[in-house]
Amino acid sequence: MSSGPIRRAHLIAPFGVGSIVTVPNGTAMIAAGIDHWFQREGGDEDSRDVDIAEFRVEEWRLERLLRVNHFREPPDYRFSAYGEHVPNMKLTIPFLRFPRWHFCWRCHRLTELELVTRGRQRCPYCTAESKTAYLAQVPFVAMCADGHLQDFPWREWLHRSSSPTCNRPMTLRSTGGATLANQIVECESGVAKRTLGRIVEADPDGSSTYLSSALEPGAQYLCRGVSPQHGSAEPQGCSRPLRGSLRSASNVYFGIVKSAIYLPRTTETVPDELVSILEGPALHPLIHLLVQAGQRVNPSMLRDNQRELLEPFSDAQIEEAIRLLSTDSEPEDEGAAASADESHELCVQARRIQRPAIRPQRGPALSSGCPGGGLRPGSYPLPGAHPPDRSPEGDTCTYRVQPDLPGTGRVGGAAP
Repeated sequence: MSSGPIRRAHLIAPFGVGSIVTVPNGTAMIAAGIDHWFQREGGDEDSRDVDIAEFRVEEWRLERLLRVNHFREPPDYRFSAYGEHVPNMKLTIPFLRFPRWHFCWRCHRLTELELVTRGRQRCPYCTAESKTAYLAQVPFVAMCADGHLQDFPWREWLHRSSSPTCNRPMTLRSTGGATLANQIVECESGVAKRTLGRIVEADPDGSSTYLSSALEPGAQYLCRGVSPQHGSAEPQGCSRPLRGSLRSASNVYFGIVKSAIYLPRTTETVPDELVSILEGPALHPLIHLLVQAGQRVNPSMLRDNQRELLEPFSDAQIEEAIRLLSTDSEPEDEGAAASADESHELCVQARRIQRPAIRPQRGPALSSGCPGGGLRPGSYPLPGAHPPDRSPEGDTCTYRVQPDLPGTGRVGGAAP
């Protein structure tokens, strides 16, 4: 079990979904897709007290720009004293081990591990010889311009074939120089050794790369469409050229970040405090459901749900605030009207997802990715180069995040 700090803001950029983070013990991990965020690690603990609405953030300008209905900020990791009930306790951020290929410093053989492998691993070849040596991750990966990231194709590169049949052990050695040409890959089958020289080269327009054109004579070796941040190394298909890179290079990951200046929607009769209450998780779900269904939002209906919060304000102020909020969320079919039974059901649904109105102030919120980044409308993703359309499977490495501390901004974290 290794540990390392990470800030909540860093989970937006530069360590968003699909980015590679190196923890203090040297293990490199990739930030997993948000499908398994807001869940307790392992899934064997009670999740009934997980209140996702606490992390919900409303910003109408960004919602309109990115075509989503809300955002979520990363969960902070919380402990509890004996006998104390703390909501959203022990929520972690999933990370996966990547690259999967490792080399042994003693015998130099390459070994492929699973994405969910935890902790330091011993070299299986040295262990078979009653020797002790630990594996280290290779410093090279491969990527394409469409945002796919995969392990470097070691066996394909060495055997000069897109479908090699050899499964003999390979070795990665360095001759001591500072260039990629000094990194040599060999196979115990006796095939000619090959260096890694020029694997990072590509045409200026990205139409061709040295790795794709030189891997197999007379054929183009293209990207396989792998997205390890979703917990799978299975190819999904891609037609873009593949390019080698150091895993720590700055061009491996670019976060797509959208921001907006918050301007309160207030008038002379509507105070900012009232708008904030109506935009909060205590009332916003009910208002949103009613507006989308074409039902009139009655101030008395809101008072029935949150009487103490709305006590200082008049019905006229509440109606004016609702009008301001519904300007940007009117349904496409304005002629549709919900029946009395439908209205009652909407109220019931809203009550089910409400939470206490008083919450501590938290750090920066998640910014959803834009449609140009491949993220589907209605999801609540971190901005990143990879679409969160699938979720990691099995056990994962995780970071535990705590709220930013005044002055330091540091948060505690741990990753196996």
